[in-house]
Amino acid sequence: MTVMSLVRAEVLADPTGRGYAGKTSAEIADLLNTPFSEPGPAIPQRPEISPAGFVGRFTPEEAAAIEAARPSNALLDWFMRRLELAQGMLDLSDPDLLAGMQMLAGAGLLAPARVAQITATPADLPGPDVEHPARIATILQGVEGAPNAVTATEVEAALA
Repeated sequence: MTVMSLVRAEVLADPTGRGYAGKTSAEIADLLNTPFSEPGPAIPQRPEISPAGFVGRFTPEEAAAIEAARPSNALLDWFMRRLELAQGMLDLSDPDLLAGMQMLAGAGLLAPARVAQITATPADLPGPDVEHPARIATILQGVEGAPNAVTATEVEAALA
């Protein structure tokens, strides 16, 4: 295949979604000649949090209400003591943790919406950008004597 036929096929098919349609020959040449990056895959977050981080999700008012209720509610006191003594990370999807949070809501110490917020798993983080070479280098790879770049005139000739 010739350089011009490869350029024509690339522009017409636009296999990587570069958006050649409706662009001028000069704009297409820029798209072909310029390295680009795109967001990489998201990094899923584990449903874990440190005990201090978990307790830190309570507002000062919520924490004060829970502390005030502990002396008169043995189950509440037991749940909070487990949080205080926890070693390592807490699993936000742990059924015992979720049951304890529902107990706080049932005791009127937290609104159900707050239980959901406090036990929410952190959102996935965006992955690092993936760097790509200039598209022209990829489509002309292995073509003997291929140029490192194309001009607007060459793009226009390829599309004629």
